[in-house]
Amino acid sequence: MKEIKGDLKKLLIDAAEIKGRVTHMTVKSDIEAVKGELSSKISTVSGDLTNKITGVSGELTTKITGVSGDLSTKMAASTGDISSKVENLSGQMKGTLTFWQFIVIAGALLAIVLRWPELFRIVHPG
Repeated sequence: MKEIKGDLKKLLIDAAEIKGRVTHMTVKSDIEAVKGELSSKISTVSGDLTNKITGVSGELTTKITGVSGDLSTKMAASTGDISSKVENLSGQMKGTLTFWQFIVIAGALLAIVLRWPELFRIVHPG
């Protein structure tokens, strides 16, 4: 961008210089020569600006593509990490539930064994 601004300033300075020369000229051929010179400089600067803008656009496209690729890679990696963490947590939950189920069943069996005489009297009064 700084180069483009510099080129535009240079073009304006050249145009002002040529304008100053034109005001002092009276011969039509001199004026036409200066117009041709100015047209030549304008087309040169225009071409340079077009090339620079095209180059900047290409660089931006390359950077955007690179950032997009980096984001895709990072998202895929984080998705894989999250997936593996969820699977690990699921495995831990299954193990935990199995442990608690065992505790509940063991407690129920212990209660039955401890209360067996009372339960036996209820079923078979006698």
